[in-house]
Amino acid sequence: MKTKIYFPLLLVPLLICAMLPAQAQVSIAPTMLFVQDNTNMSEVYVTNTSSVAQELNISLRFGYPASNEEGTISMRYEDEEKRAIYSVDEQVRVFPRRLVLQPGQSQTLRFQVIPMADRPDGMYWARAVIASRAVSPDVDDLMLAQGEVGARVGVVFEQDIPLFYRKGNATTGLIVHQVLTDIDQERMVLRVHATRDGNSPFLGTIVAEMFDSSGAMVQNTARSAFFYFEEHRRIEIPVEDIGSGRYRVDLHFDTQRRDISARDMVQAPRQTHSIEVEI
Repeated sequence: MKTKIYFPLLLVPLLICAMLPAQAQVSIAPTMLFVQDNTNMSEVYVTNTSSVAQELNISLRFGYPASNEEGTISMRYEDEEKRAIYSVDEQVRVFPRRLVLQPGQSQTLRFQVIPMADRPDGMYWARAVIASRAVSPDVDDLMLAQGEVGARVGVVFEQDIPLFYRKGNATTGLIVHQVLTDIDQERMVLRVHATRDGNSPFLGTIVAEMFDSSGAMVQNTARSAFFYFEEHRRIEIPVEDIGSGRYRVDLHFDTQRRDISARDMVQAPRQTHSIEVEI
């Protein structure tokens, strides 16, 4: 019997360790794959960080992070309409697709995307699922030798990372529909309702800057942002040390990320959306 523990490696921090008593025994680097149509190849490095051998199986599926109106993010896999348009899960070949890593051993996994001449320009994607389980043949052999029959419980860890395939002229941007605010004594929560523009997901950063009536900046913060389709995102600004009054908040949407190379990003001009708030 196998128990699966699933780690969706999104582009935002997830409180996985606080929720799960176990941790994955295989490290993955990088945690995002970008494939250009002039090479059709990308690589990821997997390392067995545990003290026992690990069996790895790699598969592909379509999915993307989506949000509700409160900005809570979850993975969405059952979207056949979007899959038919944007997925490359059937065009990706992995070498090797199955392997065993001894303790401390590393291996390069190569991902090749079959060219898609019939698809229009844009960004396509899939999720690379790297499943690992401990190999313990000695326990099985001992049970058979002693004539014991039982159900062996194995824990399967699934780590899920995005693979993006860029074809031709990829463009992106944002259409900001609305920014709502919730303010209490400690924080101001901004809920951004926006739709990505162009033919590619918007991957980047939201920068929030808060100014008083004299134009002086009194607070600023930033968070990673991704908009695959129409989305809601939250960004919080601490206000516990800010006095009462009217303020302007500028939200800047940048296609820049510290953890993504500029050559992999689909670039767009900075977009700014300003709102007036009262504390």
